[in-house]
Amino acid sequence: PRGQRTTQIRGGPASPAGLMSMEDVRLGLEEELMVLDPGTLALVPHDIEQTWARWPERRDRLGREIHRAALELRTSVTRHPDALLRDVMQQRAWAREAANAQGQWVGAAGLHPTAPHWDQALHEGDPHYAQLLDAFGDVARGACTFGLHLHLGLPSDAARSRLFLVLRERLPLVQAISANAPFSEGRATGLASFRASWLGRYPRMGVPEPWPDASAWEHHVARLRRTGCLSPEGAPWYDLRLHHRLPTVELRVADALGDCQRVWLLAAWGACWAWTVAHDLPQAQVPHPTPTPLL
Repeated sequence: PRGQRTTQIRGGPASPAGLMSMEDVRLGLEEELMVLDPGTLALVPHDIEQTWARWPERRDRLGREIHRAALELRTSVTRHPDALLRDVMQQRAWAREAANAQGQWVGAAGLHPTAPHWDQALHEGDPHYAQLLDAFGDVARGACTFGLHLHLGLPSDAARSRLFLVLRERLPLVQAISANAPFSEGRATGLASFRASWLGRYPRMGVPEPWPDASAWEHHVARLRRTGCLSPEGAPWYDLRLHHRLPTVELRVADALGDCQRVWLLAAWGACWAWTVAHDLPQAQVPHPTPTPLL
């Protein structure tokens, strides 16, 4: 009906033996929101410890990032984009409440349009972020960016590897759909999203290599850890990756989005691809990978 936005993602008749159904697809989302001064709309540091002390039950849902002017929101695991969107809206309501309690607002975009990166307060006392600052210096200080990370869960390594290869071919589409950062430090950059330009200063960012299966990916990560490029628990930050702890493919290329309809669109798009890969796409149909420089 007109005005009703929903999605029907169903497997139809019972799946043939050995194939998965939509019930096997899991969705989760992390998004980074900026914390703003209500009068000037400048970035301001948020006291996350104060928020956790006031609402300890939300500690796993509202987190911090390296820059203190960022709040990271984490949804629960869901099976449908509509349920995911309801959870996103709940997390955003909590983020607004937490910010308002400190006289602040929250906003969403891939970059703040005017804030200079050198003025931003950092979580230097956090051991994880202290290590990043020690390793990457001004690269870490300058990358005051805000993204949306979609997790697509499937129960088998083979299905996740197929989904990784399929989504890798479509990273430019996702970036185009989510582009939300045309301004940086008071300048029109000439790009729909300048966030990738900031993040590209880090090593092991951007389009990943087309790892053919989970073992090849794990071998790559193990080599980076063995050579000291990553911490023992660390993983690369590519625009798309097989997650190192969760049974998910993590799509990381999207900018933070103020428009919940576009958040829903990305979640539904990803869920449809996850179901298609799990249900209909055998290994033989995985597209031949495009060379990384062309993506």
